Amino acid sequence: MFPLTAIAAPTYEPHAAILRAASSYALSAARSELPGAKLSVAPAPLDARLALAACGQSLSTFRPNGGAVVGNTVIGVRCNGVHPWTLYVPVKVSARLPVVVAARPLVRGEQLGAGDLKLATRDLGNLAYGYLTAESQALGQIVMRQTNAGQVILPGMLAPPILVKRGQQVTLVSSAEGIEVSTEGVALASGARGQWVKVRNSRSHRIIDGVVAGPGRVSVGG
Repeated sequence: MFPLTAIAAPTYEPHAAILRAASSYALSAARSELPGAKLSVAPAPLDARLALAACGQSLSTFRPNGGAVVGNTVIGVRCNGVHPWTLYVPVKVSARLPVVVAARPLVRGEQLGAGDLKLATRDLGNLAYGYLTAESQALGQIVMRQTNAGQVILPGMLAPPILVKRGQQVTLVSSAEGIEVSTEGVALASGARGQWVKVRNSRSHRIIDGVVAGPGRVSVGG
């Protein structure tokens, strides 16, 4: 008679532990990038037939290159134990945050004032083209398309106001060693604050480059 040797049944990593690790990582990453947002995480269920060796140590998690923080994304879960493995878990991260929306219908070309905007909570997963979180980010800007009340104000919908128009008489300002000198000129292009435009000095008739500094004012350097 040969002695009977008990053979230990193989042990597998619980699916719940894998999903918990993926969810915890996704939630932590979203909380770090979106402070103040209301977050929820829903990992996709794993195939019931999936049997990965029990890790015997804490699982490590990571976000693959290019992975999104909000919306449908993928979280990597890795075991670095005796029997290593890596699994990619689909996860949906929902984030709701107050963003800037139109307080009333807006017309293309309209300059935005305080009464035109308000904050409303929206799902960031539906805002792939960006959003604003403070009304001050849009005040004074020009809306570039017709907008319905309650519609989210996207950064791409806005343009800075034109402060200098082509053909306009402008003041050319030059500063050096604390002394400011001004003269008159004509703008040869339109521009918003901070943009470079060409201007013609009315006295010398020279064409020079300058930066729009304010309504009807162009800084031409020292």
